Amino acid sequence: MGIHPKVFTVLGIVFLAIGALSFLTVAQGWYLSHSVLWRAGLFGLLDILIAYAFFDRQRWLEPALGLNAAGQATLLAVHAYYSTALGGQFFFAVFGTTLAIALFWYVHRNRDMLKHTNASYVLGGLFVCTWGVSFWYLLSNFLPIK
Repeated sequence: MGIHPKVFTVLGIVFLAIGALSFLTVAQGWYLSHSVLWRAGLFGLLDILIAYAFFDRQRWLEPALGLNAAGQATLLAVHAYYSTALGGQFFFAVFGTTLAIALFWYVHRNRDMLKHTNASYVLGGLFVCTWGVSFWYLLSNFLPIK
């Protein structure tokens, strides 16, 4: 039977709320310091794209979440390798990676509910480009290359 399709809508609402909070952070940064917090804006855009994909059940959602789970696992491994002390940040990263893998597993298991539209290539490509920029920025923060 599978999981009820309303779960996709609930996950879309969750990601939409997270994206809205990210854009509020960008607005607050502009208001307080007249600078653009572009990293929060990138994360907000990623969350809005994922929310739209959940609402519309876009086919690119599965590879996008797989890419995100692989990226989270990579960042976790790099963080564990280069970190001198594994404190609270490390356990937060473990939780985030576990959550990303669980979300990918859920969508993969229910991929028969996903549909292909003409906008899939454009939105999926925009997601991959935005994700790549934010991933490279986060990875460069962990690596000891200066």
